[in-house]
Amino acid sequence: MSISTSKTINLLRALSGQENTYTIPKLYVRLTGCHVRALILNQLVFYSDKSTRHDNDWFDKPYHVWEKETFVQERTLRNILSEFKNRNWCESRTIKVHGIRTLTCRPLLENILKDLNDML
Repeated sequence: MSISTSKTINLLRALSGQENTYTIPKLYVRLTGCHVRALILNQLVFYSDKSTRHDNDWFDKPYHVWEKETFVQERTLRNILSEFKNRNWCESRTIKVHGIRTLTCRPLLENILKDLNDML
């Protein structure tokens, strides 16, 4: 059974584009030792200046949004953030926002930079 050219082209378009790919700095992979941890670190840094509700690099993101964006389940995300807290790379807490369990995070950018610098 062959797929029509039109359907194939639509499939390629659905697979392509920034919102359908991950770009993870290799230094984050090297620093964390893991692609998944590096992806989470990348998201923490990326969203640190996007909040309209918080100052000082804090941002809110519900767990279901994290999972939709990264395909990392809540339990794994919690474990990774716990590791990051132990490394002094972030602060986080869970709060309810409009009745939804939401992760509120802040990367500790100076500490991340220091560890990247030490690694290099």
